[in-house]
Amino acid sequence: MVFTRFHLESWLACVTALGVAEQYRAEAIATFHRLNQVYRQPWRAYHTPQHIEACLVWCAKWRSEWHNWAAVEVAIWFHDAVYLPHRTDNETRSAQWAAAVLQRWQVEEVVRSWVVSAVLATQHRTTQHRTTQHQNQTPETADRHQLRDTPLDHDLARMLDLDLSILAASPHEFSQYEAAIRREYASVSDSAFRVGRLAVLRSLWERDRLFQSPIGIACFEVRARQNLMNAIARLTV
Repeated sequence: MVFTRFHLESWLACVTALGVAEQYRAEAIATFHRLNQVYRQPWRAYHTPQHIEACLVWCAKWRSEWHNWAAVEVAIWFHDAVYLPHRTDNETRSAQWAAAVLQRWQVEEVVRSWVVSAVLATQHRTTQHRTTQHQNQTPETADRHQLRDTPLDHDLARMLDLDLSILAASPHEFSQYEAAIRREYASVSDSAFRVGRLAVLRSLWERDRLFQSPIGIACFEVRARQNLMNAIARLTV
């Protein structure tokens, strides 16, 4: 998949809604094409345009829920912009790219800060476990930002939920997701991958909640837990 003219128009509408001046339109278009390139890097199998598209679809479905939908969409576009499977600073580098672009375009500081925080939070770190036995600090399992009761924090909770919506996919789609993650770690032996993947899946399973927002819990929680249980069972056979 590649991003199309439709995606470009959606991106420009989002940038305009953030208050970016017309003088930066050419830069916005160039940034879109750069994002189109990086999301199609050959080592990506899951963190691709399809993932961004899926997040944007959920963002549109939930449009009435957002306090600042344009900030959410920009964060979605940038959240996996830098991705190398074996690195642990992908979200940090993605956030730095977003921050530089939004500062250059003179987006107001509160919005820039929120986008940066949202991109960083897609590490999906959490300390909310069903048990305290697993303390692995991986990008999917360590401390998550503490959310407060503000409109922007509600936006963050919903955005993090839609980023994990693949966990609640149909069994076939979830199987494709698992296969894509395996391809991204093709250089890792089967035994090592099994151990690492089991640690990630079990740590997710042990959370009190996989999703944070009421709409995310309602849409995703039950199916996601079933998918995780099945995936863990397959890897422990």
